[in-house]
Amino acid sequence: MKRKIAYIASLLLTASLFTSCEMLGDNCQICHQVTYDNGNPVNYGDETELCGDELFAVKANPETTVGSVTLKWVCY
Repeated sequence: MKRKIAYIASLLLTASLFTSCEMLGDNCQICHQVTYDNGNPVNYGDETELCGDELFAVKANPETTVGSVTLKWVCY
């Protein structure tokens, strides 16, 4: 009986360690650049995983508009 309890406890500990690493991570997100022409998306850039300072920098930059073409980052 003690073995079963120890086994279950070790499984729970292992599972909690894996999920805690994700929670302590750099809050990574998948981002890509989208080009809009007159408000309609016309081009999608390659998806990139951004974490930490890179993600913060991308989210801090506003969209760029030249004429009717707008370029902005979209993260999810």
